[in-house]
Amino acid sequence: MKYYETLYILSPDLPNEEYDSLAQKFSDVVDRSGGVSVKVSMWGKRPLAYEIKKFDRGFFILFRYCGTSPTVLELAREMRLDERLLKFQTIKLSDDEDPEAAKEREANAPVSDRRDYEENQDFSLNNDDFAEDGYEEDDIPAYDGTSENKVDGDSEE
Repeated sequence: MKYYETLYILSPDLPNEEYDSLAQKFSDVVDRSGGVSVKVSMWGKRPLAYEIKKFDRGFFILFRYCGTSPTVLELAREMRLDERLLKFQTIKLSDDEDPEAAKEREANAPVSDRRDYEENQDFSLNNDDFAEDGYEEDDIPAYDGTSENKVDGDSEE
């Protein structure tokens, strides 16, 4: 079987029980279509890089499973039909994977890098950050909206 992971984003205004039921629903879709669910990781509510359906946050779930092409197609079909889902993306991790070995590897895997991500959420850029890199506040060039350098094709009109 091939090994896949699907990252999907759910609407952030759903009750917590609904996130669990949707994760179970998509896991059941994979099981019904001949695949094997390996791991479901609930990442929680995170900010989005851009607005999706007028939401600036979403509930992220990472789903890993083994299956065939029809398994992936059926999962994608079910996801497109559910209005609570904002976006999803599936990637193939490997061409030949034993589902039991994948489950064992996921169970014994160290804590994911998500903790590092969460610890760095409070990062804010200030002038002290530039000073640590060898820049002083006065060294940072300011852009005033004019430039003496012209790009090829620019006209002076």
